[in-house]
Amino acid sequence: MKDRRDSWAATENIIPSSSGAARALQFIWPDLKITGKAYRVPVRTGSIVELNLVTERAATVEQVNASFREAASHPPLRGVMGVLDDEWASARIIGDPHSSIVDLPLTQVQGGTFLSVAAWYDNEWGYAARLAEMAQMLAD
Repeated sequence: MKDRRDSWAATENIIPSSSGAARALQFIWPDLKITGKAYRVPVRTGSIVELNLVTERAATVEQVNASFREAASHPPLRGVMGVLDDEWASARIIGDPHSSIVDLPLTQVQGGTFLSVAAWYDNEWGYAARLAEMAQMLAD
């Protein structure tokens, strides 16, 4: 195994891993200062990603959450990204077609510019929903 942690039994352990979400965002925005970790846990599906980043301008939790609400309610992110005010666990996300659902109660801001955001997703279902949308766009 490249990462020795991957050799442990996945059904009996929480396994720290790198975050593909953080890497993807850095690919899109190379100057973005962001980190993220993933934890593989023994559940059938349903995941959460936590992203931590430093912003150029100070912000409050209320401003950040309002921005996510606004973005989720209009194209191009409507139906792709959702937001929630409830307190969910991983089983609740199963079968949800959003690519991510920002968990607004978990948003944190420290010192005005250090931001932590968490988002739930069902990787298989959300991915399949985006593929179906792409197929429909190509067919039209």
